[in-house]
Amino acid sequence: MIRVFRLFPKLKFAVILLGAQAILSTYGQASPPLPAVVAAGGAGAMGVSPPEVTDAIKKALSFNFSGTNVWLQEVRFKQVSGAPGTPGGGAMNGNSPVLVHVIVFMDDGAFKAIGAMNADEYFKKSEQLERDYRSTIEIFKFEIPPGVKVDPQTISPKNVMGVGCGVFARYSSPGAHRYNVGSDRVIEIELGPNDFKVNTIKQ
Repeated sequence: MIRVFRLFPKLKFAVILLGAQAILSTYGQASPPLPAVVAAGGAGAMGVSPPEVTDAIKKALSFNFSGTNVWLQEVRFKQVSGAPGTPGGGAMNGNSPVLVHVIVFMDDGAFKAIGAMNADEYFKKSEQLERDYRSTIEIFKFEIPPGVKVDPQTISPKNVMGVGCGVFARYSSPGAHRYNVGSDRVIEIELGPNDFKVNTIKQ
């Protein structure tokens, strides 16, 4: 039920766009201004002229939905050991904790800027990035100790109309240590000795 309420803003926006499309199909660019009744009873009462209303509607209809919905609700963690004789005895990250950040992006600019970083660069700048993009990213942070079973963690983004979701993991070994997440509801972050991967959990 909570999920339904979270989806309501999108349904409302879809209804608004459908109404706007109907208006523009009747009053296009070459058509006369919107009827006086609109100006008197609606836009005019708010101090906005019909042409301004028409322009606003056109901008709304030309909005570019370049991203995808963020459906992520739960993150699970799994530790995988390597072959005997590997550094750290094959344990996750040389038997050291791994810091994991799950990031929900609400803006293409933030997605492209942060998504191009490797984990080492990201974690060095993470505090500043969080300040710079405080209105366009949401970060869920976890520290996974070696050999410890971690319960599934709930993810509740404030905005489900994001453009993407990504995971960074802080390993001591070289590598990008980042992963893009699709429109999955539940994921499993599989933490290996020197890197990680993300598995989709089918519901």
